[in-house]
Amino acid sequence: MPFSSVPTCSYVLQTTGVFTGSFVDPILGVNALSGCSLLRFPHPLSCCLTNTSLVPMTFHLRIPGDGLGRPSVTSSAWLSNADPQSWRWGVQGCIRLTEFTAEPCSGTVRSLGSMDIQVTLCSSTVKNYELVLVVDVDGVGQEVRVLLLTARCIVPQLEVLHPIVTFGRCFLNFPYQQPLTLVNKSHLPGCYRLLPQKHKQGDAVLYSSPTPSGIIKPPSSVNIPLTLGAQKLGHQSASALLAVLGKEKSPLDISLVATGEGPVVHVYPSEIDFGNIQVLEDASRTLYLSNQSVIPASFRAEVSERGIPPQRRKRSPALGDPSLSQGVFLDG
Repeated sequence: MPFSSVPTCSYVLQTTGVFTGSFVDPILGVNALSGCSLLRFPHPLSCCLTNTSLVPMTFHLRIPGDGLGRPSVTSSAWLSNADPQSWRWGVQGCIRLTEFTAEPCSGTVRSLGSMDIQVTLCSSTVKNYELVLVVDVDGVGQEVRVLLLTARCIVPQLEVLHPIVTFGRCFLNFPYQQPLTLVNKSHLPGCYRLLPQKHKQGDAVLYSSPTPSGIIKPPSSVNIPLTLGAQKLGHQSASALLAVLGKEKSPLDISLVATGEGPVVHVYPSEIDFGNIQVLEDASRTLYLSNQSVIPASFRAEVSERGIPPQRRKRSPALGDPSLSQGVFLDG
C-alpha cells in the first residue's frame, strides 16, 4: 500500500484564574511591656516575636519618641566620671539621650517560629514613660505590629544616719578618720558620691574620702570613711555634701566638727640647779623635751639674762625624747 500522511492539528487552551488570600501578621507574645526603672540602672524587659506564616519574616524594630543622642550613661559609668560638675548639677547635653535599646533590633524569624526580644531602658530622667515598640516587616510594610512600652523612673530615698560627724580632739595637720553611715530603706539600689571639697585660702579643716562613691543595695546601709585634718587650733567645723544620683541639685548636708590641737611636749626637769661651780669655767646641765603627740613639735629655747649664749631653735620629732644641753658662762 502506498504510504499516506495524515495531517494533525495542535490547540493551546488559555484560561484565567483568580487567586485570593490574606497576609498573616506576625504576633508579639505580649500586648505591653511595663515596669519600674531606677535612674541610670539598666532595666531589661522581654517579649516574644512569633511568625505565624509559612515563610520566613525579616523584621526591624524601632521606638519612635526615644532620644536621638548618645546612649544614656549607666550608673557604673557615672560613678567613674571624674568631673565633679556632673555630680553637682547632673549636666546633660541639648540632644535627648537614647534611653531604650532592643536586642536584636532586626533579624529573620523562620516560618512558624519565634524569637525572644529584650528591650532595655536606661533612664536619664525621673519621669513616667509611655512609648511604643514598632515592628516593620520587609516586603509587607511598616508598623505591622505596635507594642506599648510603659515605665516609671524613680530615685530611692537615701538618708544619713548621723548628719553631724564628730572627730573630737585632733592634732594639727594629722589625718583622722570617722565613718559616715548612709541608709537605704527602699527596695531599689542607690548611687551616691561625696562631692570634693571646694578649697579656699584659710580652710579650718580639710576633708576627703578614700572611697567617696558607690552603690548601696536595698535595703541596707553603708559606712563611708571620712578623713579630716584640722588646720587651725580650737573648735572648727566644715560642711560636706553627699550627692545622690537623680537628686544632684539637692545633696545631703553633713557637718564635720573637730577641735584642733598643737603638739604636747613635756619638759623635765622643771628647774635647772647648777649648784656650786668654778668661776671662769663652762658648766652644763641637760634639759629634756619629750614629744607625746603624733606630730612634730617646733620649739625655741632662750634665756634673756646677760652673758647667756644666743637662743637655739630646733624641731622635735614626733614621739621622741630630744634633749637640749644648755651651757652657762659666769664672769668671775
